[in-house]
Amino acid sequence: MNFKIILLGSAFLVQIILFGCENCDTADPMVTSYITLKVVDSAGKNLVNSFNGPNYPDSVRASVKDKSAIQFEILERPGLTETQFICMPSFNETGQTELYLHLNHQDTDTLLINYKPVEQDCGGAYYVYTGFSFNGKRISNEGVLELVK
Repeated sequence: MNFKIILLGSAFLVQIILFGCENCDTADPMVTSYITLKVVDSAGKNLVNSFNGPNYPDSVRASVKDKSAIQFEILERPGLTETQFICMPSFNETGQTELYLHLNHQDTDTLLINYKPVEQDCGGAYYVYTGFSFNGKRISNEGVLELVK
């Protein structure tokens, strides 16, 4: 009788060990996605344009309030007919990054980015964006962010 209990218990433990854990070799961890954005007027016309301005893509810069590193660059993709940018902000424990968008040397706007960390079994934490505000006004966070001037 004891032999059967030990055998069943051992079989149960083997199942837990083999099937109860995540297999990190076959599952790719989630990663934080880039923010894609464009600057438009109230009619939806892109205000950053290589051919006729009024702002030119290579003059647009981004910085953050705490002077930490940020990735910000022109999005180049076949078939893209308007100027868009991709951005990966610096993340901190406050869950908020204040990004300054410098369209030229006289025009600076503020994009407030809210996020939260998500822990995962395989790989490190990644971040999910929870909200955006442009110059104090909440904006939709679905797809390409339209920053309306």
